[in-house]
Amino acid sequence: MELYTDISSDLVNEGEFGLFLDIFDRFDIKEGELLRLSFAKRAPSLKAIYKKLKGGVLNFNEIYQIIKDIVDHRLNELEVTFFIAPSFNEKNVDLNEVYYTTKSIAMLGDTFDFGEMVADKHSTGGLPGNRVTPIIIPIVASYGICIPKTSSRSITSPAGTADAVETIMRVDFTSDQIKEMVKKNNACLV
Repeated sequence: MELYTDISSDLVNEGEFGLFLDIFDRFDIKEGELLRLSFAKRAPSLKAIYKKLKGGVLNFNEIYQIIKDIVDHRLNELEVTFFIAPSFNEKNVDLNEVYYTTKSIAMLGDTFDFGEMVADKHSTGGLPGNRVTPIIIPIVASYGICIPKTSSRSITSPAGTADAVETIMRVDFTSDQIKEMVKKNNACLV
């Protein structure tokens, strides 16, 4: 496990280190358990990120390693920003890189196979008050079309689809719960 650290002489005693509760939970660490602390090695993808910053085009293996390092928490927020920032200038966007990034995310993330044609309702978002997703998804599903929908929290507006839907129902479900929901209803809003 690799974690980013901060130095404090107020919160922990000399020879000790503290962890946030989510780290205890994620790695099932018991209080008082002995842990070994060592310096992390540089993330393998930093060379590729530097190449992209300098205007280079990345191949599949380079992008796969970057996405893997993100998933494995080997890059900090600033390093991830350095990877993404060149894409804000569309002259720096290579369509193969977009494909490699999408493929890497799919390969390294959790995927579902619903065994049939799956429809998608997608939007760039950012329009406050535009809540068509909770209306469209059940209508499409009522025609027997499988349309599982994942939505993000707010990025550019006061509330994303997940935030808005959460005011009337739960939106955080396990993978197994999502599969069961889609099997029963042809849809989900999570």
